Amino acid sequence: MLPVRGAQAIILLVCLQICSATNDKFTVVTQETITANVGEDVVLQAHLMPKIDAVGMIVLWTDQADHEIHSYTKQTENTDHQPDAYKDRVSLFKEELERGNVSLKLTKVQVSDAGTYRCSVTSMTWESEAVIKLEVIGIGNPPLVSLAAPHDGIRFTCVSGGWYPRPVLLWMDENGADLTSSAQTTEKNDTNSLFTLISHLDISSQSGYHACILRQTEANTQLESKIQVSAAHFLRVSSSWKHGGIFLILFVLGLMAVTTVLVLRNRRASATLKKERAEKRTIKEECRHLKGEAEEKKKLEKDCDELREDLKSRGYLLKSEWKGIQMNAVDVTLDPDSAHPELILSEDGKSVERGETRQDYPDTAKRFERWFAVVGRQGFDSGKHYWEVYIRDEKNAGAQWRLGVVCESAERKGAVTVNPKFGYWLLESSKHFKALSVPETVISLRPVPQRVGLYLDYEGGQLSFYGVEDRRHLHTFRHKFTERLYPLFYSQTNDVIIEIVSPITEEHDGDTPESKSHPPQGPFCDTV
Repeated sequence: MLPVRGAQAIILLVCLQICSATNDKFTVVTQETITANVGEDVVLQAHLMPKIDAVGMIVLWTDQADHEIHSYTKQTENTDHQPDAYKDRVSLFKEELERGNVSLKLTKVQVSDAGTYRCSVTSMTWESEAVIKLEVIGIGNPPLVSLAAPHDGIRFTCVSGGWYPRPVLLWMDENGADLTSSAQTTEKNDTNSLFTLISHLDISSQSGYHACILRQTEANTQLESKIQVSAAHFLRVSSSWKHGGIFLILFVLGLMAVTTVLVLRNRRASATLKKERAEKRTIKEECRHLKGEAEEKKKLEKDCDELREDLKSRGYLLKSEWKGIQMNAVDVTLDPDSAHPELILSEDGKSVERGETRQDYPDTAKRFERWFAVVGRQGFDSGKHYWEVYIRDEKNAGAQWRLGVVCESAERKGAVTVNPKFGYWLLESSKHFKALSVPETVISLRPVPQRVGLYLDYEGGQLSFYGVEDRRHLHTFRHKFTERLYPLFYSQTNDVIIEIVSPITEEHDGDTPESKSHPPQGPFCDTV
């Protein structure tokens, strides 16, 4: 009997080892592709599935050249074999390893960082790896257009730098005609592999405005600058027009001489002729008086219609539209149970600023753990809602903020990815003024508004942002919302206060913190 029992024990031991090895199996899961802007930080997302403890495992990240850019073994980060290009720029989230988060943070992204990265994780009984592709985009500066006047025409020069990949440069006139083929465009790379484009366009006789446009399809971005040239400028620079001007002066002098003779002869005309002329003038004045009111009314109506269309084409809202949005104003107060520990909330829950030290807040499921954010108490799952926010930067500290909404189930712990795919719809002011869409949308507007209005149409699937001072539309997200949404406020800069304020209305203008600017007004158009 002993040999049989010994065999059973061996079989049982093998089964236990197989079961144990099966339970230790895991898979490394990453995003297929992630996009980052030059100069910003990016997190190469990677985690274990299921979410098991990775503290005792070996975590190795390599780049597309198979260089070891970061390794973690025996609970210690090792950078001995790290290339110089990655020195002091990569790190793991060590406090997240016990939850299976093996993501790598890469700071100050460079053009050379673009490529494929591999994350390999090895335990005592199992190993798995996955790859993630990093795409790098550099959104350059708005084009700077200058003008010079050679002897036979005008030369426009357009310069814009800080781009990657290389954008397309176009020249357009006010009629939409493409003038790019007539331009001479050169490019150069700086030490960071970013492109600078320089383009010259010579014209000889065409007045009106000309636009220099930079388009980058990778970032879905377009920046442009316009310059206006009057026809009088060509009179000054064209020698042929100089000769024509002399002839015109002589012609006018001759005409004045003839007119003088006629006036002298008319003075000697009979009294009857003078009386006829006086009667004609009287009749004309009476006719103008009768027709004047109707013609002026038609002209004013036409001017008002043109002014309304002009305002809409430039992104401004009419007073009637703005009033309709503000009628949906709601009372929003901040939820202290969601605030990051370094944020300081006012007693009335209407303002927030970042402090110097962490507060002793209890750790709740709603609290942002590493992202300097707080949400409102009020959530919305239907209807239309409007609220206004004032960013108070009295010390000119360079406010860096984000405003918008977040869905109820969005992740708030650890390294948070903020875009609509992960339940965040936000507007950001930092190095660039932009909407955090996919891809991001740069808003070419300076200065950045200090007072921002947010309008949520839940059933309509729209979240819109407006510059309150001039009723200017900034950006609109479109999405079919299915969860409760909460207003979100993010402040990264000290000495900057984000304040929820009462809407500015026509009946109550006095609460405006700063002097206001408005879109162009019509003298009789009370709806503009």
